[in-house]
Amino acid sequence: MESSLHPANQLLHVNHNLFLKAASDLTPEQWFEAPEGTNPLIWLAGHLVHARHGLVQTAGASTDRPWQEIFGRYSKILPPESYPPPAEILESWNRATDLLKSRLKQLTEEELQLEVPTHVPLKVKTRLAVITFLAWHESYHIGQMAYVRKYLGLGGLIVGPL
Repeated sequence: MESSLHPANQLLHVNHNLFLKAASDLTPEQWFEAPEGTNPLIWLAGHLVHARHGLVQTAGASTDRPWQEIFGRYSKILPPESYPPPAEILESWNRATDLLKSRLKQLTEEELQLEVPTHVPLKVKTRLAVITFLAWHESYHIGQMAYVRKYLGLGGLIVGPL
């Protein structure tokens, strides 16, 4: 029988690949460029890493959420020297993804139906509902990354199989 987590798990897999594609082929300067009033790729990538570590915690695994003060909810754009190197952000994304994949394989249907403490705007706050919401949250910000890449004159994210 297919787990109720299967659709969200598929989306998280697609998001992983799109995130890596969105963060590829960038010059050091491009990480910090963006249309006026929008977030640069460095902030979007860091925010997604911070959020994915939070997703690992929501799934019931232990991890530290890196860079709360610079990438957490409501953080402001800072000067370039305030951010960790892009390679460190990508390394943390891959680490969180590995932890998440491992934990999602272990979750039972009973665990997915447990209420979890969260600040997401859902009426039903089961682990399954929150994981699904956070998968959507990733997709939202990956879409922003795609927009900024287009602004920078770089290729789109979906050009072939995911």
